[in-house]
Amino acid sequence: GHNNINRICQDQKYDKLKEKGVYSDKYLVKKYIEEKHPHINFAKTLYSTTDPNDIKKFKLPADYVMKYSSGSRAFQVIRNNKCNLSGMISTAKEYMKIDYGNQNYRKIPFLGLQEPQYNYNEKRIIFEEFLGENIYEFRIIMVKGKILYYEMIRPDDYGCQVFDPEGNKMYVEIDEDFKIDKSKKMLNITKLNEINKFCEDFYEESKIDFVRVDFYIDDNLDDYYFGELTFTPDNCRKSYNKGFNDRYHYKT
Repeated sequence: GHNNINRICQDQKYDKLKEKGVYSDKYLVKKYIEEKHPHINFAKTLYSTTDPNDIKKFKLPADYVMKYSSGSRAFQVIRNNKCNLSGMISTAKEYMKIDYGNQNYRKIPFLGLQEPQYNYNEKRIIFEEFLGENIYEFRIIMVKGKILYYEMIRPDDYGCQVFDPEGNKMYVEIDEDFKIDKSKKMLNITKLNEINKFCEDFYEESKIDFVRVDFYIDDNLDDYYFGELTFTPDNCRKSYNKGFNDRYHYKT
């Protein structure tokens, strides 16, 4: 029906797959950032391995994050040394078996639901520094090099809030009326210009037409850390209301 943004996401799914394989790989993307954008912070990699049995050799701090370099939602946060080593190794082995590009409903070819960039990742287990309790996810949806909207996900009462490029709150979900609330600008992130500049530079370097750029922001909204690059957020199936789609009608 009206879902223009998802159509763009879907239309470019099979473009530039090798490059997307590097950019969507949670380990390799940091090497790209380090080389091309050294001023951008990210959670440091403590260890990485393609063999989960190596984990027992690692000398890990009290707090850290273990994650799979491919796909999404495959991670564990460990606090205060509360780690069951054999459990962690078996979890890591399970992660390494997941084929994010083609699992579950993505296997049905005519539905067009594959996420093929994940087939081009170098699959490994990584251990990262823990960034702290009070960080928010901050995500930027970009189409053809232009910032379309921001999402701020706060673990408190706010949930997920959406803002337009001017920082006004927007209502875009399918079950909301489309409106823009200009009564107060809530997107007062100190280094937003730097974040925007990184997004624009990434587009100039990659010429990838659809991407969600994920950051973490500290609770004072002062410091930020690069998170990851996502080319098929919600597998191009997010539900936007008609007002939003009418306003952002991109020709594909």
